[in-house]
Amino acid sequence: MKRDSIILTIWLLPLLAGTRAADWAVYERNSGPGMGRHVVFLAGDEEYRSEEGLPMLAKILSQRHGFKCTVLFPIDKDGAINPNQRDRLPGAEALDSADAIVMLLRFRAWSDEAMKHFVDAYLAGKPIIALRTSTHAFSFGNRGAYKQFTGERTSMKPHGASSSRWRTTTRCCAASRTSSATRTFTKPTPRRMRKCWCAAKCSRA
Repeated sequence: MKRDSIILTIWLLPLLAGTRAADWAVYERNSGPGMGRHVVFLAGDEEYRSEEGLPMLAKILSQRHGFKCTVLFPIDKDGAINPNQRDRLPGAEALDSADAIVMLLRFRAWSDEAMKHFVDAYLAGKPIIALRTSTHAFSFGNRGAYKQFTGERTSMKPHGASSSRWRTTTRCCAASRTSSATRTFTKPTPRRMRKCWCAAKCSRA
């Protein structure tokens, strides 16, 4: 019996070595107002851990609100989630069936095949929620089929779309983090107002 187990293990090892988990995460829907809707999340930044935060949000939307959610990650050649892998997005075809897109990206340079799925969804008018560094989601330089998605202060007019801007203009200076603020009011008691200033972060659109 022991000898048979050893032989079976040796036989299975090559098969197990060639298998791995899927390169994306799918959260099947529970009951809720989002039934029948598919939300695709795009993770890919080196600063804000979108590969950790977006799956949490996707699970909440699927389990509590009834949306089917798919999360796509930057996957390196070893099959690991790697935010520094700027040019790979396995599973981009999920965007074809998306009813909405939530993205947290920074300086991605996806393949033309992956970008086509994204641009087709964009041009179809699918709602896109772009978080944080998605103001500079892509970086293709001055070459390639999708170079119009690159660079700050660059307007994007794909396929004749008029007066559309994909990117916002951002300005940031680390030295001026505490040079701007916004004024607000608190109400510690029903009859008393208190004025206070809240420091603003440096980035603004």
